[in-house]
Amino acid sequence: MTRFEQRGSLIDLDRAIKSNEQTVASAPNDCAAYLQSLSYALQQRFELTGSVDDLNQAIAIIEPAKELSAEAEILEVWVMALRLRFDYAGSMDDIDRANGTDGSGHGTCPVTISVEQFVSTI
Repeated sequence: MTRFEQRGSLIDLDRAIKSNEQTVASAPNDCAAYLQSLSYALQQRFELTGSVDDLNQAIAIIEPAKELSAEAEILEVWVMALRLRFDYAGSMDDIDRANGTDGSGHGTCPVTISVEQFVSTI
C-alpha cells in the first residue's frame, strides 16, 4: 500500500487490493491482520471512487476480523468504515454499532461519543 500512499495512483491501489484479496484467500481463516489490510484498501478506494460496493465490502470483511482480534488497529479500521458509511448514507445504525449501543454488546469504540460530537467532526 505504501506505493499508493506515496503516488496516489488508483492503479497502484487496485493492485494492492488484488494482492490483499489473494493473500486473504490463501491465508488461514483466523488471520485478522490480512482482513484489516484488505478492508483498509477498499475504504481508500471508496474515498477515491465513491463506490459504495467497496465500502460495504470493507465493512463485511473487517467485521469477522474484529471478532478474531481486539487489536486497536483492527477496531480502528472497523470504526473508520462505519463512519465513512455514516458520512455517505447518514445511517444512525452505523454510529450505534461503533458505540455498541445497538444491543449487540459488540461496541468496541474506545471512546463513546454523542451523536452531536460525532456529527460535529464531519
